[in-house]
Amino acid sequence: MTAVSKKKATSKKATVKTASATLKVVDPAGNSGIPAPAPKGFDGRKIKLVALSKENRRLPNQAVVVLNTLKALGADKKPVTQAELIGAMLENGLKTVQTPKRIYTFYRKDLLEEGYIAYA
Repeated sequence: MTAVSKKKATSKKATVKTASATLKVVDPAGNSGIPAPAPKGFDGRKIKLVALSKENRRLPNQAVVVLNTLKALGADKKPVTQAELIGAMLENGLKTVQTPKRIYTFYRKDLLEEGYIAYA
């Protein structure tokens, strides 16, 4: 040991501070890329069918099932909720190991950007 480490504070104002570990709780929605929740929630958001097909554009089979389910629910005439769509996808020919919600959320962005569906 050196002489410096053996030195003690002689001042009356000198106090020993113990380092305390503080755990900072971080909001996962604030910094991780998770979008803020929709005002009505996922299930309450309404969507409508704009186009069933487009010229010179081929869609994956699961995306076609999403569009056909919207057509069967009458989303071209009046908007339907996303919960109604997900509930009816298995009945309209969706064959997958994944959940219908996962399939819909995977194709939703592309279908919105390409003009097949729109939020109501």
